[in-house]
Amino acid sequence: MEAAHGAQFGPSDTVAAVLSLIIPGAGQIYKGKTWIGLAWLALTVGGYLTVLVPGMFLHLLCVFHAYGVQPVNQR
Repeated sequence: MEAAHGAQFGPSDTVAAVLSLIIPGAGQIYKGKTWIGLAWLALTVGGYLTVLVPGMFLHLLCVFHAYGVQPVNQR
């Protein structure tokens, strides 16, 4: 069935951001960007292991990136 008024359904930006808030990179993986998600996970964990502040900064960047990244199927 076709969506009304041309609306397209796909991964939610909000869900992706929440997933990345819980697990860094999970939102990117949810949107189909697996390698980018794994890279964010590694960078964020590395930041947390180094010092708390860089880890928190990277984690927030990851959340904002997950919200804004385009899903694989919408090009």
